[in-house]
Amino acid sequence: MEANQDREAIARAYRRPLVFSIAASVLGEAVLLIVYGMLLNPAGDLVAKALWTLVFCGLGMGSVVGALLVLLVVDRLEGAAAIGASATISAGVLGLFCNVLCYRLDSHYFHYFGAAEQPLLFLAPGIILPAALGAGFGWLMFTPRGRAVLDRRGW
Repeated sequence: MEANQDREAIARAYRRPLVFSIAASVLGEAVLLIVYGMLLNPAGDLVAKALWTLVFCGLGMGSVVGALLVLLVVDRLEGAAAIGASATISAGVLGLFCNVLCYRLDSHYFHYFGAAEQPLLFLAPGIILPAALGAGFGWLMFTPRGRAVLDRRGW
């Protein structure tokens, strides 16, 4: 019985970063799709916008962040170091790599989200929010108090 609980705890420790990263990334991209792709820039193909934001960016980059957390943080870092690493990985992958790539693609080719017209409005939230969310998720997944919160909620 105890061995089963240990296996479940280990599986949970490796599963949480993947699930949280993908869920947060898809949810964040859904908000961006609504705000930038529908409200601020309603012109253009909504299906293409949704595929870009939800599948390529949300699912794809969320998976990359989750995999990097599993490879670089789980069972290696704890506490403040893990929170910092989570924020850095999230800001680097989502904020710098993905956001700058999407900025360049949108401003030069697609013109779906207003990157060329409002570059600061396009870039700033995409760097600040992933760093903040990465730190928050790092606290939840890599501190005893954060894990207790998740455990109480059955996550």
